Amino acid sequence: MKTIILGAGGGGKVYLDNLRSCPEVKNVEVVGFIDDSPDLQGQRIMGVPVIGSYQQLPELMKEYNIEGLIVAYSDRLMKIREERFNGGRELGLKPVTIIHPSAVMSPSVKIGEGVLIGKGVLMDTEVRIGDNCSVHRGTTIGEDSVLEENVWITAGVNLAAHVTVRKNTMIGTGANVIPRCTIGKNVIVGAGAVVINDIPDNVTVVGVPAKIIKTREEVA
Repeated sequence: MKTIILGAGGGGKVYLDNLRSCPEVKNVEVVGFIDDSPDLQGQRIMGVPVIGSYQQLPELMKEYNIEGLIVAYSDRLMKIREERFNGGRELGLKPVTIIHPSAVMSPSVKIGEGVLIGKGVLMDTEVRIGDNCSVHRGTTIGEDSVLEENVWITAGVNLAAHVTVRKNTMIGTGANVIPRCTIGKNVIVGAGAVVINDIPDNVTVVGVPAKIIKTREEVA
């Protein structure tokens, strides 16, 4: 299946690297990156060309017979990740899920479409991962925890059991969340934070224990 990666920055390289390590997705052929930066047009990233911008996607789909979609924009672009994931599906593209072979998961884990599960991730019984989520290296997720759609979990995060993370939320490197906490929509949890209570929608929290330092513009 000929596939494009949206985003040619660091996130795009991480997704491509994990994909190349996955024998079960050998049928996926990445034909190019799509990126809106003029400086990247025509360049090659890890041997893969940047073939155009997002606005050109319908024409590029026809030119390259593209069927598959990988959304690799980073946590700084959460709203764009959501919009372009949905936009790609509306154009008929199939989101590609990438699970690195070093990840360890219970057979009862349920994973949506267009998900990245990175190197060394551990997931316990009946964890549920929604569409367009990105779970990075060394993260652990306890039993019965839920990530809604478009959640970005950076490296070395520890989510205990029965944790819910709602959509469009980013959890920073090395953060810890105790059991039975719910983290709201459109939240940033700072690196190294320790979450011991529920977090409302549309805020940034940092520290030990995690405390709200500012509100964020509401995202639909």
